This record gives sequence, C-alpha cells and structure tokens, in this order.
Amino acid sequence: MLTKWPLDEMAEVIMEIDAGGMKGLEYFFEIDNPTTEEVTKALDEVYIYLDRHLTDAQKRLMGFDILMVEHALCKYSRCHFYGWI
Repeated sequence: MLTKWPLDEMAEVIMEIDAGGMKGLEYFFEIDNPTTEEVTKALDEVYIYLDRHLTDAQKRLMGFDILMVEHALCKYSRCHFYGWI
C-alpha cells in the first residue's frame, strides 16, 4: 500500500518525469521551465482547489490524494493535446 507523498517530493517526480503531469501544470499556469518551487506551488494550488470543490463522497470515490492529482493533470494535458478542451 502506498503512503501519502509529500508535496515537494511529488513536484520533484513530476519535474523528473517531465510528461503529462508537468504539461498539465504548464497549461494551467502558463509556465515554461519552472523551478521546483514553482512546480510545488502550482501543484499545491491545484490540490487545494480540488480539495475545496470536491465533496467528501467524490474524494472517497476517486481516492483523492496527490497521486490522483498528478494523474488528473496528465489526463488534462492529453485532452488539451487532442483539442478536446
């Protein structure tokens, strides 16, 4: 079972992988070649927004955590790439 990842560690992983999660943050925040601090701040803002706007039932159903947020950012970047949004 996975334990919760610290936000700054997830930001570092997103930067190292440099794939869908990073592209999702770049689309949302219009950042290019961001620092670790900028990625951490952007990731935190997405997490806080979702935490405030999803119901507890929705969060339980999707297993809401920082890994889910990274996954959602990846899917967002795919939708953006294909012009679906």
